[in-house]
Amino acid sequence: MANNPGRGTAAEAIEAWQGPAIVGLTHVFADPDVERRFLVSVARQNRHRLVTLVAVAALLAVASTLAGVFGSAPRPIWPGLLQLGGVAVFAMILTRLHGATAVERLALLFGVFFAVTSCIALFAVPDDADGALVTGSIALLFLLLPVRLAHLAPLAASASGALVAAWSIRDPAPPTSAIIELFLWVWVLNLLGIMIVRTVRLALRTQWAQAQSLLEMHTHDGLTGIGNRRLFEQSLAREWGEGQRTNAPLSVLLVNVDHFSLLNDCIGYAAGDRCLKEIGAAIGGCLTGPGDVAARIGGDEFACLLSDTAEQAARAVAEQIVTTLRAAAIAHPCSPLGPHITVTIGIATARPMKFHNGWELTALADRLLRAEKQDGRNRIGQQTLGAAPPPPPPGGRRPHPALPPVVGRRGALRPKKPTRADGLPAG
Repeated sequence: MANNPGRGTAAEAIEAWQGPAIVGLTHVFADPDVERRFLVSVARQNRHRLVTLVAVAALLAVASTLAGVFGSAPRPIWPGLLQLGGVAVFAMILTRLHGATAVERLALLFGVFFAVTSCIALFAVPDDADGALVTGSIALLFLLLPVRLAHLAPLAASASGALVAAWSIRDPAPPTSAIIELFLWVWVLNLLGIMIVRTVRLALRTQWAQAQSLLEMHTHDGLTGIGNRRLFEQSLAREWGEGQRTNAPLSVLLVNVDHFSLLNDCIGYAAGDRCLKEIGAAIGGCLTGPGDVAARIGGDEFACLLSDTAEQAARAVAEQIVTTLRAAAIAHPCSPLGPHITVTIGIATARPMKFHNGWELTALADRLLRAEKQDGRNRIGQQTLGAAPPPPPPGGRRPHPALPPVVGRRGALRPKKPTRADGLPAG
């Protein structure tokens, strides 16, 4: 979602929620992408509503059939059997539904079928007029929920008009006043139903949007606006499981801001937060893949998850991050590396099918990042999980970090003087 509630409680996030905008008579999201995600999220609920509708229609058809067989007055049973057979066919189609659009199309198709069979029943069974009108109204009310009003209005108008016309031309024909009264009552019922459904639709969309706002609050960093550690871990587990099924490569980039503590000491924490915002925006702008995730996982450490990305493409993303930050020229007046912000990046790539979990990939990226920081920072280290480590630099082996002095009860212990082979002090 575009809005980020930031820090605060769930109640504050709901109260501060201002969008996305829900517009129009049909109450849809102004952003087409948000509307698409909403339809996908409620597709299962719509299928459940359609299953309920099919079950109710089937019970009504069975009851109508039993009433025709065991009732006091003989009535033809084929209208109920026809509706029951149609419901069974639509139930079989329903089991193969996928997606919100398919649910809406089936709902419209079912509504047309129900209206047509109800009109046929009016001609064939004149005494069943009231039941057909009631069941038709109930069916339309159920159909209003998953179907857009722009598609529903013609269906409601045609169904109501057909029902009134079929009832008015039967023999003996009712008086004109009764036809007009029935017509008005049907349209009043339809109008009330549409008003109720519009209210329900607005409530459903508002509830979903607020839930998305709360989800974003718990999965996004309040300072930079990009993902947080929770989102990174959830995305890593999801993409790792997908990679184990498809054997697609997965890459992790760990980005650390060089000498950020010096920046805070030099220009203050408020200015440091502004720098983090700019860095987060720059890193997030370099990720363009559909499954890519940028997250802030520490004070000055960021992570990038690149789905279906091999070694060369991951290296290109890291170099683009460095280039973007260099072009942004974020001031760092206390850095020994120059007047602007620099970053050190560790890149790890793996084929998830060959390994157990994604934490091995993150651990490798972390080791590469620490090694590059020991070598002087403002560098990029890369390795594939399970592959041999890269060769050492031309100057020899990579220097190890200086070990801290051993601290005893009286303070730092002085290191022992080196000795010769014969045990005497050297020098």
